[in-house]
Amino acid sequence: MDQGSSSTLAKNEWYDGRSDALFLEESDIVGIEKPKEKILEWIWSMDNGLEVISVVGMGGLGKTTLVKKVYEDESVKRGFDCHVWIVASDYTDVKHLLGNLIQKLVGEIKESPPQELEDMTIRFALPKRSVHGCIIVTTRLNSIANAACSETNHVYNLEPLPLEESQVLFYKKAFHRNPCPPYLKELAENILKRCEGLPLAIVVIGGLLSTKNNRAEKWDQFNRSLSDELEGGDLHRLSKLLALSYYDLPYYLKSLIQVADKAIDGRPRTLRIHDLLREYITSRSREQNIVAIYGGGEMKWPNKIRRLTIQKSIIFTLLQETNSFRYLRSILLLGSEENLEPEAIKEFISRCRLLKVLDLEGAPLEIIPSEVFKLYHLKYLSLSSTMVKIVPKSIKYLQNLETLDLEHTNVTELPIEILALHRLRHLLVYRYKDNFNVRFDSIQSAKTPCQIGDCLPSLQKLSCINADEVDGIKMVREIGKLTQLRRLGIAKLRKADGMDLCSSIAKLTKLLSLTIWAVEEDEMLNLDYSLLPCASLAFLRTLCLHGCLDKRRVALPFLDELSMKDCKLMRDVPQGIEHLTHLQVADFGNMGDEFVEKVGDEKREGGDNWRLARVPRVGFFNVMDDGIWDEQQL
Repeated sequence: MDQGSSSTLAKNEWYDGRSDALFLEESDIVGIEKPKEKILEWIWSMDNGLEVISVVGMGGLGKTTLVKKVYEDESVKRGFDCHVWIVASDYTDVKHLLGNLIQKLVGEIKESPPQELEDMTIRFALPKRSVHGCIIVTTRLNSIANAACSETNHVYNLEPLPLEESQVLFYKKAFHRNPCPPYLKELAENILKRCEGLPLAIVVIGGLLSTKNNRAEKWDQFNRSLSDELEGGDLHRLSKLLALSYYDLPYYLKSLIQVADKAIDGRPRTLRIHDLLREYITSRSREQNIVAIYGGGEMKWPNKIRRLTIQKSIIFTLLQETNSFRYLRSILLLGSEENLEPEAIKEFISRCRLLKVLDLEGAPLEIIPSEVFKLYHLKYLSLSSTMVKIVPKSIKYLQNLETLDLEHTNVTELPIEILALHRLRHLLVYRYKDNFNVRFDSIQSAKTPCQIGDCLPSLQKLSCINADEVDGIKMVREIGKLTQLRRLGIAKLRKADGMDLCSSIAKLTKLLSLTIWAVEEDEMLNLDYSLLPCASLAFLRTLCLHGCLDKRRVALPFLDELSMKDCKLMRDVPQGIEHLTHLQVADFGNMGDEFVEKVGDEKREGGDNWRLARVPRVGFFNVMDDGIWDEQQL
């Protein structure tokens, strides 16, 4: 299972995980219909119970792309209520793999996993009779594919593309869908043969050659560079192809990063690269002593490790095996925290005095280790998802700190010493009390010291602080001094402070995201939109308001996504919504029954004249007490 991805489809509650994986572009898919039809045939021929299908083949053949097309097929989406995608490439044992799978799948169906789960394999870890579903596994290893499908023998061996289809795909990428110039015909055929029918190699190299402006000398130079490089096995040759392409790419395209998931405002939230490219980059990083990734087992340590990513549970082993930590610049702790003692973390940090990046997300800490405040060079500190409650006065010693991440901790107040961190750019200190329902009272914000505007002028992200008055100074006025802010979250806003907040926001001309919570659910958000001209908020992409709104119209002509939740007293869609010509999505959640019925009636009676007729997606959803989302599209 450590060689690919796994898709699980089961008839339970709905889950959309399609953005969790990396695929070729839609236009890059060639010759995929036949294998897709075969896999769909296997899926619909299944009896009740849980069955497994394997797609096997060498890296770069497009196994993940094929399964993605099956996963997103309309018949599959209609036939299965629960969809989960996991990437298994990084797992060193079944325990961690199952932990991620169970977190996603069981979290959807609200059932407890069996106690003996850790000792099972993927095939036998899931119920066989209580659910009708299918697991699709992609892997490079025949042994894994056959073992997973021992009962059904549903193993699809994905083969390289034949020459004709390879040529179609290559020309599409290299010549932007135009014909191949006659003077490049021979060179194109030679290069295409080296790709050996592997879609990934064809796409990467074709895309690279498309930047050569059809210059024969550039094509010939690249063709000659292939001759001495492509020796060894299939994976070795593909790695060489990727390496040659990587080094010849323009700077802004290196690493070939693709967006896997986006935030609500369109910003990339999760990025992925193909696993083969990742292997190549990891190999080169180790050779050049840039980064070390350790998940357990034997490893030859370089003399001077600069950046280290490790599993939390093996810190004890590392402390015994190496003394190379004094050169570390970056540490990321990942994975399980089982049997991890805070003392081990303290000892580990004490050996790393030159750290610039320290990520302790999810570590079992209630107190920030004092050793952290001796890291003078530290620029990035994450204590996200820990049990930390207090930020001590010693924080003032981290004079070079640029990011302090206290998301999902128990910190509710910041010390005045935080004002000494004049280089601070990102200050995140909030927690959602309810993981399932982001309701009005679910946000936990933090009290900050006054004069934050004068002392922390470099802040770009600030979320989520209280709007309370501190030592006679209104925080809503201080915010106006933070003119570099891109993201702002502010809570406990009172009606009387609305005008001052608007005046401050108007000065934040670089703001991309703004979230405001009123002090009480029935408190009016007294926002004077005349003080918020479009010119002042030209870059604003996300606006989230939690509280009561008056009937005045809001300055938003380019709005493309509207989401309204928990507005139980609303009887109709907002007036003027038909004038939002850029609106693409209108979602209404947990609304009153009268609202839902009226909007439905208006659609049936209005037809093309319905006020939301131009909006491509209009939907209603309700979040139940157990976190399950019930959604329907109009």
